[in-house]
Amino acid sequence: MATFQDQQRAQLYGDRLMQQSVLLQRAVLVFMTATLYELIPPEKFGAVICAGCAPTDSEGKHSILERFRIWKALPDDAEKPSFKDPSASDEYLAKVLSGTVPSQLRRDILSTMDLQSCFKLFVFLPESKAGCSLLALARAKCPAMANMEERPWRDTCRAAINLRNAFAHASTSMPEAVTAGSWQHAYTPWMRVVELLRCDATRAEYDGVREVYDGAADISFHSISEIAREMQGVITAEQIEEKLGQGGFTMADGYVSAKLDDILRYLSEEVRKEEERAREQREREELLAENQALAEQNRLFLEQGYARQKKEADIRYRMAQKKLDKIPALHLLRQYEGGDMDQRTLQELVRTHNIILSPSLLNSAGGKYFLGSRLLPCAKSAERPLYMERTAMLRLIRDIDRLDTCRRQYQALAPLGDGYAGERRRLEDVMAPLEQAKGSYVFATDMLKVKLLGIADPLYSDDDALVRTLEEHPFERYCIFISGATGLPRLIDRAKLPFVTLVRVHGNELTGVGCMVFRHFLPFADADIDEPLVQPLLQASFSQTDRLLAMNDADAAKAPSPAPAPAPASVPVSAPAQPARNEAERPEVSVSRTEYFDPFPIAKAVPAAKEPAPAPQPAGNKAAEKPEVSVAKTENNEARSAAGGHSPGEAAPAFRPAAPRHDAAPAPAAQKPARTSNALHGTAPFAAGLPLRQMDETPLPFPGRPESGMVLYTEDHQPVTLGGLLTEDGEPAEGGEGMLFLTDTEGCVAKLYNQEHLTVGRRDKLAEMLLHDPGISGLCWPTHMLYTKDGVFCGYTMPRAPKNAMPFAKSVLKIGSPSQRKALMASWTRKDLIRTALSAAHIVAQLHKNNILMGDVNGGNFMVDLNDSSRVFVVDTDSFQFGGFPCPVGIEKFTHPGIRERLGIHGPMDFKTILRNENEDDYAFAILVFEILFLGQNPFATKTDLDFTQAMAQRRFAYAAVDRSGKDFEVPDGDNWMIWKNLPKKVTEAFGHTFIDWKSTTAAEWEELMRSYLYCVEKLGFSDELSPAKYREFTPDNPVYMDLVCPFCKREFNLYRKKAERLIAQGKPIFCRNCRNSLENHKNDRCRVTCSRCGKAFDTTVEQAILIESNLAEALCEDCRTREVTCGGCGRTFRMDRKRYDELKEKGTRDIYCPDCAKAETVVCECCGESYTIPHGKKRTMESRRQNFFCPKCWKRVPATCSRCGNTFRITVWQQKRNNDMHRQPICEDCRKQFRPRRG
Repeated sequence: MATFQDQQRAQLYGDRLMQQSVLLQRAVLVFMTATLYELIPPEKFGAVICAGCAPTDSEGKHSILERFRIWKALPDDAEKPSFKDPSASDEYLAKVLSGTVPSQLRRDILSTMDLQSCFKLFVFLPESKAGCSLLALARAKCPAMANMEERPWRDTCRAAINLRNAFAHASTSMPEAVTAGSWQHAYTPWMRVVELLRCDATRAEYDGVREVYDGAADISFHSISEIAREMQGVITAEQIEEKLGQGGFTMADGYVSAKLDDILRYLSEEVRKEEERAREQREREELLAENQALAEQNRLFLEQGYARQKKEADIRYRMAQKKLDKIPALHLLRQYEGGDMDQRTLQELVRTHNIILSPSLLNSAGGKYFLGSRLLPCAKSAERPLYMERTAMLRLIRDIDRLDTCRRQYQALAPLGDGYAGERRRLEDVMAPLEQAKGSYVFATDMLKVKLLGIADPLYSDDDALVRTLEEHPFERYCIFISGATGLPRLIDRAKLPFVTLVRVHGNELTGVGCMVFRHFLPFADADIDEPLVQPLLQASFSQTDRLLAMNDADAAKAPSPAPAPAPASVPVSAPAQPARNEAERPEVSVSRTEYFDPFPIAKAVPAAKEPAPAPQPAGNKAAEKPEVSVAKTENNEARSAAGGHSPGEAAPAFRPAAPRHDAAPAPAAQKPARTSNALHGTAPFAAGLPLRQMDETPLPFPGRPESGMVLYTEDHQPVTLGGLLTEDGEPAEGGEGMLFLTDTEGCVAKLYNQEHLTVGRRDKLAEMLLHDPGISGLCWPTHMLYTKDGVFCGYTMPRAPKNAMPFAKSVLKIGSPSQRKALMASWTRKDLIRTALSAAHIVAQLHKNNILMGDVNGGNFMVDLNDSSRVFVVDTDSFQFGGFPCPVGIEKFTHPGIRERLGIHGPMDFKTILRNENEDDYAFAILVFEILFLGQNPFATKTDLDFTQAMAQRRFAYAAVDRSGKDFEVPDGDNWMIWKNLPKKVTEAFGHTFIDWKSTTAAEWEELMRSYLYCVEKLGFSDELSPAKYREFTPDNPVYMDLVCPFCKREFNLYRKKAERLIAQGKPIFCRNCRNSLENHKNDRCRVTCSRCGKAFDTTVEQAILIESNLAEALCEDCRTREVTCGGCGRTFRMDRKRYDELKEKGTRDIYCPDCAKAETVVCECCGESYTIPHGKKRTMESRRQNFFCPKCWKRVPATCSRCGNTFRITVWQQKRNNDMHRQPICEDCRKQFRPRRG
């Protein structure tokens, strides 16, 4: 039997080697044709082919190439002769292949050649006829042929030709190959030629030859029985044959052609998958059985919960219907399906919706025409106002302020000549869009009389602020009119805002304007409770109603429920024992259609013991962790708990407090002891570099809303009594995750999670935190986990910050506000800010040392003692990142933009699924340090239109950009630049490296930098002011600044010496930076002052009032500052500035004109005919007096000679021209008087 199998295997092996030979021949032929294509130049290709087709014997029957194949490859046309005519076909061949042969024709001819012809060309091609030598061409292009002699090369090619001849004849002529080595040895001549002719151009074809040649060594055959033995009986031979057939393996006569390792690997993977599918099927069956058992167990709860659920559903329905009844119904808009909206439909849209205008609509000419011609009439007829969002209006107002600033700069540059032409053009480009913004503001406020919505917040973009405002009023109809491109459709979620509509206005005044609703916002949502579009909003409303009902139920409870009877000593602790309850006392629970959850697991009835129960051991509360728990599994857990252990699959054990003895006298309220040193507490640092651990979001049973006086228990079985709610600045400390309560232990607070955040993952994370307490002073790290009397986890305790400690966001970062500073931190100086930053850096550095990252670095997680700036506290530590647990929250403006590049994130960032690194944590902390030192200013705030996140991504850090490359000054107004110029150089360089180069300064380095900065302030004379008024003078011996005193606020400041000298020479007042900014921002505002002459109060501009207060101008009312003057043109009286009147009279001005008569008017000179301008009043006077109009040029006097006395005198140009025209001789005034005839 073995001999037969060996023969069968050898036969299969030989057949497979023969197939491999055929594949090798094809691969070598492809390589040879490709090599000939690369070696033979196009201009010599025809000569080579013709020489190869030439007869090699006297009879003309033999040639190197097969002439018929070459002839068939030639293009078919009318001139192509028959192949039977040798002379004609040779002439046609020479004609077609003359000159440069096209690439496609060369490929077609080479494709007709066989392997033997390719080899023969290298040996027998006559160089005299071909005009070239293939050997020489090969030496030039093939590296291995560079030193090849002609004779060895011919011998190599002849060996290849002989092998091809042997392969072409009967199989008996081929050497018998019984192994892969002998087969490869037989085909060595071909491989020798291939190795010599290889080059870069034919690398792909060469790789194909090597793959076939080397593939012979991989040929192997294995029987099914051999494979079954290797699998060691895991699967049968029939199963092996079936699976290999499904896997695409080649099989013949019970043998498989593949490597044994590949076969075993494939079969092992298939077996593993099959076992996995079987295991999953068993688990599904077990889960189904458990759910069925739990369904039966919870049937009683469902029966009793239906009444309450029906009542609550009725309340939710009525409250939702009450909100929907206030929304106007639709008629024409219900049939609207898109396209341009007619006027009747538009009128209904205006009548039923609150119309909001976007800045893009106000900035477009077509939008303004649409507003004036169509939308405004509809609004007036419906008596409905038009709205704008406050943030958008704030940006328009800021653009107007920027326009005023640019205009002043432009006016200052106007008289400076062509050297400032480029700067003037730049200002013109800047002012163009600002002029448009001013026009939009005037159009919106004066003509449209728009009203404002929302709260202005420049930290938001216009679209984000608008969406935020709309989300505050989900049960109102709003329609937003826009023009051009917009990103609002991506921001507006119809599930949250079904009654919001977006309309685009198109066209212009010439072609007509129209409007249409975005397809995404069609159809319009009806104010019906059964409307599908409204269902998501109603669900959110139902959740709010349920929360209000829960609060009412808690307030209605007059007293806490009595404590249950103590649990028997022998009751298993894996499932907390429940007190005896009547069916009517069982609470109603919300049960879904597919999952069932038992908040009161059934415990086995065991007789009570006489002795008091000992302190229970930790046990896994699996019933509280996973809803799918069968009764049988609970019993198994009880057995394990009785032995003092918990199941290995549980992440964190739950604890049940020891039952108190009722026969003993009541003990006084116990203070919570210090943290015990047991297996549940530790100080070891977290391991670094752990992979992401997804937090288990399985909900835990909610014990109900916590109340003052409730008694909870720690994992050490110590009672903790809740006090009142913790307050911050008079408001309850209730966040998004839970509520903070005072406790009966001084300096300790309790954080209790709300129902949405009470999960298995948070419990497991807190258990990890207890095992790795870093022991950092000022860090509010969890000290104990809290459980109810029934053993249900509900929160944890942590140290409490001092009563006068406040979050950075409400104190340090608000110190820039004078009112906030005066109320909370009146005595604070810059040293206090530095000490605060130093303490915060110390805590963060210690956290990083213990492999803990804050993740969510922001001003709300840090608190400072307002009486001691060096005492800083860090709260909300349960959201920190450590041990693979991510920080699930974050703020975009404190998030390193490199996280998106590192993880390839596009769109919104889900912090629950990412792990930050220390560099990114240091980046966020650097932003916080900057805000502390700069009185709450964000480092990426600029004068541009970029928001914080855009500037962060573009690395637009304006302060360092000015220092590094002198770019445009984009630093915001205020004290920011003065603070920057007073920082030590190392501090400014650290900010630049962090925000521009993204080389974050570590928290430990920030600690050292702040300590150095504090030394500079205390010892080296650096400014201790919160808002420095003077630039730091680093070279006192050669000062570059001039000390000045502000004429308004009397505050000392300094300015660049050259600039100050220039302003003094020009006679301009020099104000400090703050007064100058105030003057620019409020110069057009009005205020009331008293006249210094008559004592009368009058209104004037803030700019004039500042000049008066600074003694740079005199306070004069209108009567004292002006006087009545009679117009020399119209004769009316008007008031004119007294100083201006005196100046004109000193110049000898005879006639003074009113503003109307002073307007310039163009007239034509009667002498030279040129046009010039004169006041309108003067023209009227000259016309009434019949005076001639002469331009200033013609009024000039030129010398002339008197024709009577010969004296030289001066005469006007128009008089000289008139004398010439009348052919009269000039006469001086004396001669004219002497010879003038007497009258009468």
